[in-house]
Amino acid sequence: MTRFRIPFFVLMMACILAYAQPAAAQEKSMVGYLDLGRVLSMHPLGARFAPQTQRFTGTDSQPPADLDRAIKNAKESIESETKRLASLKSQLEQEFKKPGKAGKTSSDIQLAYWQKRKKIEERLIISQSLFTEYSEMKEMGRSTSQESIAPVLEQVLKDVRDAIGETVARSGVRIVIDVSALNRRQIQSRFSPDIASVQVNPIDQIWRDPNAGKISPEALENWLDKAGEVVVRRFPQLGCPVPIGGVDLEPQMLRLLNPELSSASAFKNRSHP
Repeated sequence: MTRFRIPFFVLMMACILAYAQPAAAQEKSMVGYLDLGRVLSMHPLGARFAPQTQRFTGTDSQPPADLDRAIKNAKESIESETKRLASLKSQLEQEFKKPGKAGKTSSDIQLAYWQKRKKIEERLIISQSLFTEYSEMKEMGRSTSQESIAPVLEQVLKDVRDAIGETVARSGVRIVIDVSALNRRQIQSRFSPDIASVQVNPIDQIWRDPNAGKISPEALENWLDKAGEVVVRRFPQLGCPVPIGGVDLEPQMLRLLNPELSSASAFKNRSHP
């Protein structure tokens, strides 16, 4: 009986491939993914979002509980800051009348005056803005301005970006894909999700008592899907399909297809290396 011998070269290649397989498997896991809409919906500040007012409770965007009192406080603040301005101007005039000006030059006196005046005017502008906003809210039944939620949204986005960076550092992935961005055009082409279906915010219960067990996984999954669509629709500029490790080839390709687009700024580069 003839013995079958495996050539040494074949054995060597088998060993190399055997050792290479873990590396290959690791290479396959170098791409991570997330659903940005769902992540944003699960942010702790999401528990403070009141769908009825479209504002975040416990932040500056929350409408005052006592609108009349808020209007009165803003008006009193305007009067107080206006008096401070008048008093500061009077002090300036008295300063110039002093003999020798206590060793100060006119420039020193003017500089000190304008520095103090700037701080007072900044507070006055804020009080005037609040008075106007609260008065309109009372007369027209409005909520706070859309701009009032901008700082909260910026904080949420910063937290999410930081979390993505930390997760990437821990997991070792090189590329991160936002799957909600991949489905964005599809979402925008469909009918709008039913806003009423996300009026009750289950995230509030989760963050208040994580062990409450009042929400079924199916209900939470359904709410997150619909809330994610609302987030993507309202804020389409959130992220790009590849937040980390991607190069946006679209601007280059479009310029190759049409050289006249070389100076156009309509095609923003969304690369995040």
